[in-house]
Amino acid sequence: QAGFDVNEVMSATPTALKLAQACSLDLAAAADIASNVLGGMRLEVDQFNRVADVMAETAAASNTNIEQLGQALSFAAPVAAGAGVSIELASAAIGKLSDAGLQGTRAGTGLLGVIRQLSAPSKEATGILNSYGLTLEDVSIQSNGLQNVLEKVSKAGFSAADMFKIFGSEAQPAAAILMSNVEALDELNTQLGKSEGAADAMAKIMSSGLSAAFKGFNSQVSESILQLGDS
Repeated sequence: QAGFDVNEVMSATPTALKLAQACSLDLAAAADIASNVLGGMRLEVDQFNRVADVMAETAAASNTNIEQLGQALSFAAPVAAGAGVSIELASAAIGKLSDAGLQGTRAGTGLLGVIRQLSAPSKEATGILNSYGLTLEDVSIQSNGLQNVLEKVSKAGFSAADMFKIFGSEAQPAAAILMSNVEALDELNTQLGKSEGAADAMAKIMSSGLSAAFKGFNSQVSESILQLGDS
């Protein structure tokens, strides 16, 4: 029950069911994934619908699925929330990383590393940032927001060697992907900000598709029966 009381469970269940239908998961799995993300992002239970909608929209708009997105956010969500990064922007970042081939835990640890290295750069990294005209205040995600910081560092023109020194081996690939997709990240973030009702809409699409599939199957069965009767 993820720490929910009875009323909260009753309130969240319809949305969890829609998420399950939208993403072809069982109810328990969908509820577990969404509630874990809710907790990781430090959101209240009344934000459950928002989390489900953002996750459904992210899965529809990028090369990831709900399970991979849940895995990624299990790593990145606590640090993202601590840096003031919204569920929409964190999901958008994971979506863009997934489009580039970093999915699931790799996307999560990558985003975690980017946020961590920019939030607390080493002395060496600080010196490198300064050499490109960037101060610690310039790259503060809490002060400027992740999107603005990525825009600033993308324009700095870091060498590959300096990127490695700033972000380290684990986060460097993710940083490079996000820095080269700043506009696309902003667009997806905006799209996710308008995702209210996405889980419900996707569930209806899946249900109608399933209904059509069953009708087709029943038609084939009926035809088979007729053929058997004629033989």
